[in-house]
Amino acid sequence: MERRGKGEDHKHLRRFLGGVTRSLNISYLKALPVGTTVHVRSQLLQIGRTMTMIRGTIELTDGRQVYATVEHHKTHVPMRPEDEVPELKEKSKL
Repeated sequence: MERRGKGEDHKHLRRFLGGVTRSLNISYLKALPVGTTVHVRSQLLQIGRTMTMIRGTIELTDGRQVYATVEHHKTHVPMRPEDEVPELKEKSKL
């Protein structure tokens, strides 16, 4: 994957906000006790022109126990231009 600065990744990901899920695979590894504080971590593995892949985990805050893993493949679906860029949305209201 081409490395980008954090802000560039977020800008590039905006086009996937209107996308659809190609596949979503969740593996529950262990029951999560009620009241347990966890971290949900995600890692962007690949951003393509029309598809992206994200992998994540749900784990204890210290990382000693993983409760679930997830892989999410998304496909870009074009949105209306005013929905993609907030500035355009504001102009369309005028």
